[in-house]
Order: sequence, then C-alpha cells, then structure tokens
Amino acid sequence: DDVHSRVRQRRLENRLSKSKNGLPTNRKVRKSVEEVEKELTKQGKDASKIRGRSTSRPVTLASKRKRDATAGGEDEGAEGSRARSMLRGRSASMAKGMKSEEAAQVAEKVRRKKMRKLEKHGKKGEADHHIPDWKPKHLFTGKRGIGKTDRRQ
Repeated sequence: DDVHSRVRQRRLENRLSKSKNGLPTNRKVRKSVEEVEKELTKQGKDASKIRGRSTSRPVTLASKRKRDATAGGEDEGAEGSRARSMLRGRSASMAKGMKSEEAAQVAEKVRRKKMRKLEKHGKKGEADHHIPDWKPKHLFTGKRGIGKTDRRQ
C-alpha cells in the first residue's frame, strides 16, 4: 500500500506540474576571455594565443555602422556612400505591377465587375476547378477479395 500511495502522489505532482509554464530556453552566454583561458588551462592546453586572436578578429560591418552613427557624420563622402550601400525597401506601387495608383483602382473595378457576373449566375470561378477522379466501376464489380468488400453487399 506504501508503493501505491507513492505512485498516487507522483501522479498528482505530475498533473500539477503540467499546468505550469515550461522553462524558457537559455540563450548562449558570451564567455569572458578569462573564463576561456581558465577552461583551457584546466584541459591542459596552451591558452596564450587566445588573447591575440580576440584582438585580431575583424570588426563586423554592422558594429562599424553603429559606431559611425553614434560618432556623428565626420565625413560627408563616406556618409553618402553608406546611404547608397544600405538596402532600400521596395515602394508599394512596384509590388502591384501597375503603372500608377489610378491604374490599380481601374483594374480592381474591372475585377469586381467580372466577379459580380459570376456570382450572379452562381457559376464556377477560376479557383473552383475540379479534377475528376473516375472510378472504373466495371473493374471493381463482382471482385470480392480477402480485404475490403468492394461495391457488392
């Protein structure tokens, strides 16, 4: 009976823990150079080259841009070239494939008119196409295999 009560207790605990939120995923924590050196010495490896590598690593373009933005525009030529090199978002008119906003409105009007005609007569639209799946009845009639009984009761 002692085992049963323990099992019952565990079941209750598990049920209660189900209602709790899951633990958040831990993001990678950046280690300091000292920590890395300590780990390497613990493993018996040479840690003297680590400091040199961290200083010689190239600075990323994104961090350079951030630095330039905070420092203020010292150099007008560099500012212009940076503006050109940064990505531009597409304008809304290009996405529609129309020459102008008026042309887009006219096209929308025409589309609505065509759809109204289809809706009025209850006909199939362009998205309502159907691929028929012909069931060859003459091949299935009278064939009663071991599996499913097909078409004859």
